[in-house]
Amino acid sequence: MGWESSTHPSSTRLQRKQRAFILARDPQCYLGYDGCTIVSTIEDHVIPLAQGGDRWSFSNRRGVCEPCHKVKTQAEAQAARAAVMAKAKRPAQQHPGLA
Repeated sequence: MGWESSTHPSSTRLQRKQRAFILARDPQCYLGYDGCTIVSTIEDHVIPLAQGGDRWSFSNRRGVCEPCHKVKTQAEAQAARAAVMAKAKRPAQQHPGLA
């Protein structure tokens, strides 16, 4: 199910109108991954919001199909988890006898 029929509490009339504009502007999926259905049904942020992408900029939003959006979202989530794990790794400790 795409977001076009969202009843999410933060889905405002303006957001629904802008989403409809994006999907009308981009009727074909931008991503074209394996399994692409060609028809855009979801509004996607080019630069994810978690990485500092602008929520309202029309240039940061595009239409994609649901299968491609799932692939992109999973890849972004995996990259974010890897970044968190890299920060969480303990630094190598120097052997006490080498000080």
